[in-house]
Amino acid sequence: MSKGFLLIAQNNGSNDYVKQAVYCANRIKQFCPSASVSIITNSVRYLTDNFQQDIFEHVIDGINLPKIVNNRIMFDGALSNKTVQWNNVGRDLAYELTPYEETILLDTDYIFCNNLLEKCFNSVDDILMYKKSEYLGSTGTEEFDRCADTSIDFYWATIIYFKKTQKAKVFFNLVKHIRENWIYYNNLYQINSPNFRNDYAFSIAVHTMNSMSQGNYVGELPGKMYYIKDQDFLEKINDQILTFLVGKKDHLGEYTILTTQDLNVHVLNKSSLERHIE
Repeated sequence: MSKGFLLIAQNNGSNDYVKQAVYCANRIKQFCPSASVSIITNSVRYLTDNFQQDIFEHVIDGINLPKIVNNRIMFDGALSNKTVQWNNVGRDLAYELTPYEETILLDTDYIFCNNLLEKCFNSVDDILMYKKSEYLGSTGTEEFDRCADTSIDFYWATIIYFKKTQKAKVFFNLVKHIRENWIYYNNLYQINSPNFRNDYAFSIAVHTMNSMSQGNYVGELPGKMYYIKDQDFLEKINDQILTFLVGKKDHLGEYTILTTQDLNVHVLNKSSLERHIE
């Protein structure tokens, strides 16, 4: 049975997701040497002209992925931000486009420092996602406990393991339906987000498949989702040791330095990540 990691990279005017994907693929193969990694991108020519594309077993042209241009304020530390346009649509088509029977779909801004996710393969569950998360800074993770104060439980779409089964197909088709009818679901679940967001769409799908209650339609990925916010900085990458500057609570623009070792981390400050990757 074919198994592999799948990245989606849709470039915009502010961030180079293809560059991130190439770096992520190299990290995956560093810590999971036998891994197969593939990419879906709407920038195939840019990839082939500028990067080591043979790091990918499959390069899938994403030129026909749906396009929803969102405006979003993106931070680069607490004191710098700008409004950017970006297109984050297409994850619901991963089931249709994946070349694998077992897939780990993940964001390009996830830094591998261990092989923990390989434990997903051969899972008894058809779908695995992260619900548990831990911010590496000094504040809690309340903002990622629920989609909104009065809404449903939050699930991360950053990493999703799935098999080519009918159960997973139904799930991804439901996410596609939610995406196509986002205004309705945004209001129904009182999320009040001006933009479509994959985390919300997948969380709604989990809630729906759990019969609008708590349930086990989706299993839990191994470990936790560790992350830094876009108000924080990635300061240094030294093999398996990552150094960050995380904002001090109630002290805007002041930071505490911390390091992690052998810990996979989701870096929400994408500009900071790009400054430290080759």
